[in-house]
Amino acid sequence: MTIFIAGLGVMGASYAEKLHALGHSVYGYDTDEDAVRTLSKHGIIKETNPRDMASADLIVLAMPHRMIVPFIDEFKHHMRPGSVVTDIAGIKTPFLQSAYKALPEGVDYVSHHPMAGKEKAGATHRDKTLFEGKNVILITPSPARASNIDKLYDLLVTMGFKAPVYLDETSHDRAITYTSQIPHVLALSLIEGASETTMAHSGNSFKDLTRIARIHETLWTPLFKDNEKTLSESIDDLIERLENFKQALHHDDEATMRTYLRQIKIKHETL
Repeated sequence: MTIFIAGLGVMGASYAEKLHALGHSVYGYDTDEDAVRTLSKHGIIKETNPRDMASADLIVLAMPHRMIVPFIDEFKHHMRPGSVVTDIAGIKTPFLQSAYKALPEGVDYVSHHPMAGKEKAGATHRDKTLFEGKNVILITPSPARASNIDKLYDLLVTMGFKAPVYLDETSHDRAITYTSQIPHVLALSLIEGASETTMAHSGNSFKDLTRIARIHETLWTPLFKDNEKTLSESIDDLIERLENFKQALHHDDEATMRTYLRQIKIKHETL
């Protein structure tokens, strides 16, 4: 398959390296010439410009979600009928319907979201093993033909992902709020409250919980802001659960706390 990847940050570059290793012909484009040069030097991509999308079977938009529709508007005249466009954006509702409408006739769009990533940015931190055993979400319903949805599904499996799950864009953004954005908010809050004294007495629990606080602010600020309503609701829900824990803590009977902890442990093991 001929694959064009627009955006060669750590995720786009990792896609490029993995797909190249699988034997696909990979073209890569980024305004960051160093990223293009790095991947070209290692033979992972062919140096390109957007007009090379005309030869692509699949176009992967590995860029921040706010850039996707403007990119399509600017370069859609290079996209050929019969090709498939996908993106790896972390939220979907702010742009996806506009992306569908922006495409030229005959070009299908199937959005997906790899539940994988790294704290470090840039093509030099690429990792072709990043997707092994990771979850991935396919966004349906989609206006794309079923055969093209199946084609992307099969490609993701060959990349090492678990069998993709299907979610509509609204359900996706709600789920991601709880499983991705809220953990980042918690990590940020813990680091905000930390001090040098705290760190001098910290152990693996603190390190594990705060690993993702090393956040890419340019990427994550729009993800938080454009998901404001759902994220705010999830924060309110988290506050309520923390209050429940505090009430269990203040209860005179330690049996109440033991019961609460045991229930959560069982739920964790079940999940």
